[in-house]
Amino acid sequence: MPGGLLPVAGMADASPSPVIGTVGATPSDCFKTLKFGGSLYLDADVAVPQAEVGDVVGETDPNPATCGLPDRLSVRGHTGHPASEEVVYVIDGRNELFRSGGSTGYPYQDLVRWLVVALVAGIILFAALPAVINHIRNPPIGVEGEPDYDERGEVPPN
Repeated sequence: MPGGLLPVAGMADASPSPVIGTVGATPSDCFKTLKFGGSLYLDADVAVPQAEVGDVVGETDPNPATCGLPDRLSVRGHTGHPASEEVVYVIDGRNELFRSGGSTGYPYQDLVRWLVVALVAGIILFAALPAVINHIRNPPIGVEGEPDYDERGEVPPN
C-alpha cells in the first residue's frame, strides 16, 4: 500500500450507519430519550416494579433526538426519588426507568441571560437617562396653555 497504510479488515463492507453519529449502530442500539421539565432523561434499561411507580408528574416535552419519545406522554414519578433525577415511563406494558442526563441547552445559558439584562440596563442608563435628566433641567419652552418665561425663568407681566 502507498505511504505504508494497511487495509482495515471489513473496510469494504462498511456502509452508512442507520443512526446518525454512531458507527455500525442499528436501530435497536439507539437508546431512548425522554425530555421532561427542560431536562433530558436517558433510558436506564431497568424495569421498575409496579409498587415503586408513583403518580403522574407531568407530560413529556418535544424531543428532537433520533430515538426521542414524542411529546405529551404521561410521565410518572419513581417512589423515593425526586422527579428531577428519575422518572418512570411505561413502554409496551413495562415500567421503564429514565435517569436525568442534565439540563438541555447550551453552556452558560444563564450567564447569557444576565448579560442581556445588563446590556438593556446599560442602554437605559447611557441613552435614555441623560435625555430625561436634560428634559427635567431644561423643559421645553412655549408649552401650550402656559405663559412664556423670560431669560430669568420668570413670567413676564402682561
